[in-house]
Amino acid sequence: MEIRIISSEIIKPCSSTPEHLRSYKLSAMDQFSLHTSFPFIFFYSGACKNSHHLKKSLSQTLTYYYPFAGRLKNGFSVDCDDYGVTFIEASVAGDMSELIKQPKVELLEQLRPYNEEEMLSAKVNLAVQVNHFDRVGVAICATFRHAIADACAAAHFIRNWSKVANCGGSLIDIKDVIFDCTSIFPSQDVTGAFSRRNRELAKDHEMITITKWFVFNNSKIAALQEKIGDRPTRFEALLALLWVL
Repeated sequence: MEIRIISSEIIKPCSSTPEHLRSYKLSAMDQFSLHTSFPFIFFYSGACKNSHHLKKSLSQTLTYYYPFAGRLKNGFSVDCDDYGVTFIEASVAGDMSELIKQPKVELLEQLRPYNEEEMLSAKVNLAVQVNHFDRVGVAICATFRHAIADACAAAHFIRNWSKVANCGGSLIDIKDVIFDCTSIFPSQDVTGAFSRRNRELAKDHEMITITKWFVFNNSKIAALQEKIGDRPTRFEALLALLWVL
């Protein structure tokens, strides 16, 4: 599988963040995730014929998720300066259906806009890469800085971005979009814990990573949705299951 970058740009929120929301404090829990990131990859069988619409809807969604478009300021807060998020388009020489049938981690990693080290050194808190397969199919990967978003916040963002792209901004669910945890977990001075020396020492210890691939068929996901009730999406139902395991 060969990937070629077509374009790369910064997408900013369509509306400026109000002055009183310009500083977003990190909780102690957020601070312990300063040096990690995680991706979500979504596969679609059709072709993406309107990248401009994806960019526009992303810009609209970022207005509500203003810390995502900001930049880390020391280890205590995010400067919500509307810097923006990275948006990359790439062409992929390969068969998406074969990749899904026989997934390999090293190939999936190529669909990410940044690897772990690149994401942590980048200024952005969110990076998106739209991968166009030459044999039809699109894979959209969103990589989040963990200090800014956990799995729940990331899933909420993806869901609302989808709503804006399909139905317009009027249907966006803005309840608890930005949740302040600092009253429960106040910021701490963790500079020593994340010093360069400590990170280098951690690298000296061999870490064994185990990757597993799980496939859930349509009937099982439908049964899970029915059991949960309250009409969750397929993704929400599956995420809820994984979250409690």
